[in-house]
Amino acid sequence: MAAYLLSYLLPFETNIPLITLAIGSVVIAYSSSSRSKSISSVYLGLLAVFMSLMAIAIAASEDISHSSFTSAPFLPAILIFSLVVRCFRTPEDTFRLYSVLSLLSLGLCLILLRELFGVGMESSTDWINRAATPLLVVPNDALLFALIVPLSLVQVLRSPRSYSSVLACISILFALTVIILLESRVATLVAGASFLLVLFSYFRFKQAVFAVLVACLVIGALDGLTGFSLLRKFTTFQDPRFALWIAAWEMFMDKPWLGYGPHTYVFHYQDFLPLNSGLMIEERITPWAHNLYLELLAEQGIAVATAFVMLISFNLYRAWKITWHNRAQMLGGLGAAASLTGFIMAGFIELSFIRIWVVLMLFILLAVIHNLSTSPSENINNA
Repeated sequence: MAAYLLSYLLPFETNIPLITLAIGSVVIAYSSSSRSKSISSVYLGLLAVFMSLMAIAIAASEDISHSSFTSAPFLPAILIFSLVVRCFRTPEDTFRLYSVLSLLSLGLCLILLRELFGVGMESSTDWINRAATPLLVVPNDALLFALIVPLSLVQVLRSPRSYSSVLACISILFALTVIILLESRVATLVAGASFLLVLFSYFRFKQAVFAVLVACLVIGALDGLTGFSLLRKFTTFQDPRFALWIAAWEMFMDKPWLGYGPHTYVFHYQDFLPLNSGLMIEERITPWAHNLYLELLAEQGIAVATAFVMLISFNLYRAWKITWHNRAQMLGGLGAAASLTGFIMAGFIELSFIRIWVVLMLFILLAVIHNLSTSPSENINNA
């Protein structure tokens, strides 16, 4: 699994051996049944309903081939979910996975910074394009770094003097630097919110406030190096997202049951844009609605959207319940809970399943939460 995730640090042509290795590791995991465990029936049921309804939406799509191709990331995501559930049994395993994600974030940040110092940056979009990695396509893909920040932070809190915490600290610093240089407001908000959730859940109030002030000073200093360009973006209230959301809602109202088909928003949304509303409208083509929930409604209908909301709501509840009632799993659960909370927040203003990393990150978090909440040491069911 680590090989598969880290393969995204390399050009696509060099990924084939690593992907093969990742698939091979899943086969080995399933052949080692003595060490593996089964998936909880509740988790499996919720996931099966969501995936089954999605399969129906693909079959009913107005462009089945496009919907099938763009939904392909769900296949490796399910493999990773299965691998984590069957083989990751202890808190140590969970933090090893967090270390892999911290390393992935750090590697992607180093690739971006290499391009920045080598060529410069005319625009954040050009900078992203030069990195030539399938995980990063637009500047707001910095959300990936923001969602990994709480996972790195709990590693530091768990063992401040370990090598893994040093890696996590470096990963956090580079992630914040790249988020600011990319001027991603969404990633900044999500990273800040998840950071606050971890700090105020773990420390006493005064300690948390002090840590927040230090973090704000660091972020302010980094933004100051760019002339406070990120801060200026927060003063802009016109946003093309509003028109895109209206178009997604109108698409849903036109086909409420099965939608137009997964990832077909790009083919239809322009027919539903509120052209005379006075809202800002992008001239360039926009492939997704910048709102995961409205996009699911427009593309796959109310059943899939409802199943997805039930899936993430249940997992969010379980993740925070681990944090409140299980001291042994507290930090692992806190990282997953804060990251999933950030994911849900980002879903309202940016995320789309058309992005590879969104699917992968979701299923990794679901697998981690499953393991923590079904661990033999888990006591939340009796709390």
